[in-house]
Amino acid sequence: MNTGVQQAIQRRAELQHGLITRPQALARGMKSADIQRHVARGHWVVAGRGVYRVGGAPRTYEQSVQAATLAVRGSVACLRSAAWLYKLPIGLDDDFEEIEIAIVQRTRERSIKHLTVFRVEALDLADRSRPLGVPATSISRTVLDLPEVLDQKVAGKVLDHVLARKRTTLDYLGKRLAALAAVGADRGLAAALLAERQGRRHHPDSWYQARLVELVRRLGLEGWLEEHEVVLPNGKRRRLDLAFVLLFLGIEVVSYLHHSQLVEWAADQARNNELVGLGWWILYITTYDIEHDPDGVAQQILAAVARLTALRNKIADDAG
Repeated sequence: MNTGVQQAIQRRAELQHGLITRPQALARGMKSADIQRHVARGHWVVAGRGVYRVGGAPRTYEQSVQAATLAVRGSVACLRSAAWLYKLPIGLDDDFEEIEIAIVQRTRERSIKHLTVFRVEALDLADRSRPLGVPATSISRTVLDLPEVLDQKVAGKVLDHVLARKRTTLDYLGKRLAALAAVGADRGLAAALLAERQGRRHHPDSWYQARLVELVRRLGLEGWLEEHEVVLPNGKRRRLDLAFVLLFLGIEVVSYLHHSQLVEWAADQARNNELVGLGWWILYITTYDIEHDPDGVAQQILAAVARLTALRNKIADDAG
C-alpha cells in the first residue's frame, strides 16, 4: 500500500475519531487483502460491522458511538448517547457504555449486537446535527425524545438546562413537537414539560435550583420571583436564583463544586458586595442541604422572611 493511500485513509480517520469503514478504505485505493492483513497484524481493530479503528487510536465513548453510526447506514446517535455528546446533565456515570442510535422506520437494517436501535417515524434535516463530529439527533430533538426514557424530573432538569443556556427555545421546541405530531410521533411527556414552562422569562439551570423553587412554592410564600435580575448603578446586571423583591431578600444556591476555585470564589464575593451595597440581604443555601435537609432549608427561609417582614413593617410604622 503506497504512502498516498495511507495518508488519504489517515485523513479520513482523523475526521471520524480514528475510524475508517471498509467502503471508505477501498474507495481510497486500498485492497481487501490489505485490510485483512492490517487486522491480522493488529494495526487495525474491528470496531463494528465493516468499521475499523486505525493507527492505535484510543478508544473513547464518542468513537464507539461514531462506529455505530458508521456500521448502521443512515443512523444517528439518539437519546442518552446524543445527550452524552451534547454534555447534557442526565447523570450518566463515567463508565456508561450503552449506545443508542435511531433510524427511520422504512430503513432496511437488521439488528446489530450490542446496540439499542430505535426505529423512529422521521428524522428531518432539522432533527439532525453533528456534536463532536458524530451524527446525532439535534439538541432540540434530543430534549423532546429524552422524556420517553428518563425520569420526568431529570428530563425537566435537562430542558431547563438547555433553555437557561439558550441552546434552544420553547418556541422552537414547540414547532419541532408539532412537526413530530404531524407524522404520528407521540411526545406527550415532552409536551407536558413544555406546557409547564410556558410564560417563564427565565429557567433554572440546575436541579438544585429547581428544587429550591419547588420548596418555596410549597411553603405558600408570596412576593418572590425566580431568576430575578438586579441592575447595578454601573449598568451591569446580577441575577439572583430567587428573590423576595419587596423585602430585598435574595436566595442563592451555592455548590462547593462550582465555587471551590479562588477565582470563582473571589468573583462571588465581589458580586455579593455589589448587591449588599444596594441593600440586599443574601441567604445562601447549599446544594448539600437542599438534598439532605430540605426541612432545615425551609426553616431558614421562613425565618429570614419573617425577620425582614417585621423589619419592613417597623420601618413603615416609624415613618408613619
